[in-house]
Amino acid sequence: MVAHLRRAKPWLEVIHGDAAELGALLATAGVTRADAVVSTLPWSLFPGPRQLRILHEIGRVLAPGAAFTTVTYLHAVPLLRARAFRRRLRSAFEEVLTTGPVWRNLPPAMMYVCRRPVPDA
Repeated sequence: MVAHLRRAKPWLEVIHGDAAELGALLATAGVTRADAVVSTLPWSLFPGPRQLRILHEIGRVLAPGAAFTTVTYLHAVPLLRARAFRRRLRSAFEEVLTTGPVWRNLPPAMMYVCRRPVPDA
């Protein structure tokens, strides 16, 4: 994906790295705050502590008023690990909106739009 984006969108600055190190990756690029974070990470495959670490990093770098958006697949929503992830989202952000489903996506997807990180969540 990184190679494709660099070829297809040469004007786009693509940073490849571990989302759990987001703050350090952005700092290396000279960025202190993000106006938006968009993710398609497979959250339910990560253990809870790793999810929390990534969510904390995202919350740390978001500029005031910025949003974090992540995708989930409709078929996964009722699963235990997906429900646990939603609880972590709600503990990490003051506002968590659910949008969708997007039926044209295969598989159908929903999005969580999160704002106002909870300090030290």
